[in-house]
Amino acid sequence: MTINPASPLVFLLLLRIPAWAGEMTIQVNGARQPAPAPSSFARVERTWRAGDSVDIEFPLEPRVSRWFRDSVAVERGALVSYGIGESWLKLRDRGMTADWQVYPRTQWNYALAPEDASSSQGIAVIETELGSHPFSAKNVPLKLQVKGRKLPDWRAADGVADPVPQSPVTSDQLEETVTLIPYAAAKLRITAFPQLKT
Repeated sequence: MTINPASPLVFLLLLRIPAWAGEMTIQVNGARQPAPAPSSFARVERTWRAGDSVDIEFPLEPRVSRWFRDSVAVERGALVSYGIGESWLKLRDRGMTADWQVYPRTQWNYALAPEDASSSQGIAVIETELGSHPFSAKNVPLKLQVKGRKLPDWRAADGVADPVPQSPVTSDQLEETVTLIPYAAAKLRITAFPQLKT
């Protein structure tokens, strides 16, 4: 970011550092600043002049975190989810708007393999150019791919998925590549998956 006060001005700039940003760096006009702790604020106080620049670089290594019932989520920066295919049904019109119901049209009940979900080693990162609609499931600029297996016993009742099964789980289904997309790009999504037993 570039700072352009009308005249030199002393003030404190606070920058929020997310919990996942352990190896981030901050530079002011090319000079490295002390690294703040994750899940805190970077504090840069100085006399700011027109044209001063602040550069922040966040680490974006994939990582795996633990969730409810020992499930696993694959993250890179903010949360990344599995986008489920959507089938939209219009229930009724309401003047300028309408009521809709959305149903899954693709499989969603996967469990991730521990050898692929325990570190960034088994996670493939696919980046493409950022387009005009970054939160469209069709043109997402980031995809993560991990190995998993369908879990037929994890079902939905009345259109609502059962709670994530307690990990570890077993599955005799074929191994597949599961593609994850940014959380905001999917209207129907799974973020925390059961972990397969070794």
